[in-house]
Amino acid sequence: MPLDTVTAYADTTPTITAGSPIIFSDNTELNGTALSHTANTGDIVFNEPGVYFAAFSGTAVPATGATFPSTNEVYLTLDGTRLEGATAQHIFHISTENAPESVSRIITVTAAGSRLEVVTEGDIVFNYATLSVFKIADLPANT
Repeated sequence: MPLDTVTAYADTTPTITAGSPIIFSDNTELNGTALSHTANTGDIVFNEPGVYFAAFSGTAVPATGATFPSTNEVYLTLDGTRLEGATAQHIFHISTENAPESVSRIITVTAAGSRLEVVTEGDIVFNYATLSVFKIADLPANT
């Protein structure tokens, strides 16, 4: 199986409003044709069905003007549907607090053109946000 990977990242994101995806400004490790990401967008596009592994990490910081305590959740979505088992949460108590947040999950993609996003539920800024996706297998014949 050929190597299919993408890593999208942003050293610092603009303020992300609750319910919005994290925007990744750049790409690295774009190999193969199964995955794609356009810089300054929030979605990874699956160009072919398969089984993938996705991992997100970043340091969350409360947005300017946040009231405390302030809860932030970060989670993965596939075509707008929240993926169970891929959520992290932190409760901020002061404006200078920061918190590493990470989620990872195996994802079965059955249709080309499906889109993966990292969504946040809190007005937040992320520093050093990175999303890496790897194709780990073709779909089994019975899928």
